[in-house]
Amino acid sequence: MKLIWRVILLGTLSLLGIMAGSSVFAQTLAFDWRNDWAVAEGFMIVEDTTGYQFPSAVAFVPEPGPHPKDPLYFVTERRGAIKVVTNDRSIYTFAANVFQFKPAAELPSGQGQGGMGGICLDLAYGYVFVTVLYNDANGWMRNNIVRYQTKPGVFGFTPDSFVAFTETCANDESGLAHHLGPCQVVGEQLFVGIGEAWRPHLARDPDQMVGKIYRMDLDGRPLPDNPFYIDDDITKAHNYVWASGFRNPYAMRIVDGRVFVGDHGVGTDRFVEERHGEDDSWERPRKQHPSTGGVCLGAEPHVDHVAVFAFR
Repeated sequence: MKLIWRVILLGTLSLLGIMAGSSVFAQTLAFDWRNDWAVAEGFMIVEDTTGYQFPSAVAFVPEPGPHPKDPLYFVTERRGAIKVVTNDRSIYTFAANVFQFKPAAELPSGQGQGGMGGICLDLAYGYVFVTVLYNDANGWMRNNIVRYQTKPGVFGFTPDSFVAFTETCANDESGLAHHLGPCQVVGEQLFVGIGEAWRPHLARDPDQMVGKIYRMDLDGRPLPDNPFYIDDDITKAHNYVWASGFRNPYAMRIVDGRVFVGDHGVGTDRFVEERHGEDDSWERPRKQHPSTGGVCLGAEPHVDHVAVFAFR
C-alpha cells in the first residue's frame, strides 16, 4: 500500500511539475502584438504611449517645443475625447465630450463604427481640427468639423476656444464607418475626406456631400477656385467639392500639391492620386492595391517616398 501511495504521490508531483513547466512555457510564448505587423528591413515598431479608448487618429506637432511638457502629438478617441501627449510622454485630456453619439452596440460590433474620425493641425494659427460623426437633435447621424484654437507654433494642453462648422454639414445625412475621416491643412486650405454614407449612387453627384474630398478655407468657407463653386453659400455641397466618386476615403496625404487617398472599397481597396475636379468613381475599374489602411508620405518638400499601411 505504501508503495502504491508513493507511486501516486510521485506521479502527482510529476504532473504538477509538467503543469508548472507548461505555464512557464506558455508565458514565454505569450501573444506579441508585433507579430501581426510586417515592417521593412531597418524599421521596427515600439509602443510609445498607451491607455487610450478606441484611438482613431494621431497628428504630430510639426515643430514641437524643446521642453518636457511641450506637446508632441494629439490622439483622438472614437467616443469623443482628444488627448495631447508631451515630449516626456505624459498624456493630458485636451477636450472631452466633443459630440453626442450613441452607438446601438459597442465595438467590435459594426454598430460601433462611428464617432471621432480624423485630426489635423495648423502650426501658424494653433488650430486643431477634428472630424466627427454625431447624432443631431432628432437622432440622425450627421458629419461635423470642429476647430479648436490654442497657442500658435507649440499648441497647448487645453483649447482657448472652439467653433463647429455644423451648418456646412447639416443638410446631409451620414452613416456608420462611411463618414467624415481624414483632414489636412495646406497653407490656408483645409482638405477633408468624406465617406458615401452607404449611398454609393450619391458619391458622384457634386450636389451631395457624401463620397467626396472637400476643400475650404480655415474658417469653413468654400474656396472660389473649387471646380463646382457657384457662390459662397456654406450649405451647398457643390461649393466645397474638390473631387468625387469615393466610397470611404479614410486616409489622405497631400505633398507638394499632390493629393493621395486610400479609399476603402468592396473586396479591393484603392490607393490613388486625385486631381482637381476628378470624378473617381469607386465602382469604375482602376489600378488598385488591396486593403489600404493608411497613407504616409514624405513630409518634406521633394521627398518622394510613399508608405501604405495595409492588411490582407
